[in-house]
Amino acid sequence: MINSQDSLLPAEKEIERKIINWDRHWRRFKGQTLIGKFYQGQVKRIIHCFLENIILGKELAILDFGCGIGRTLSYFKEWGFKNIKGMDVSLEALE
Repeated sequence: MINSQDSLLPAEKEIERKIINWDRHWRRFKGQTLIGKFYQGQVKRIIHCFLENIILGKELAILDFGCGIGRTLSYFKEWGFKNIKGMDVSLEALE
């Protein structure tokens, strides 16, 4: 829980509810649905194609909002990027 329910504004309660639901999703699926498993290989190929066709220095800072378990960031690490960070609202995903 972020805060005492009594002191939260309606919008804050909605945000907290969504975070709790997202954590439940992670416990159930470990961040990977059947659709996610299917598309993960596609994502890796798209990122690889992008990196092949765009000249980026390996020192470029990469921030992935909603990184989940960091799968996409791991691809950037594979290709030599060192300054990579991820953020997610789900503590389940980040563990």
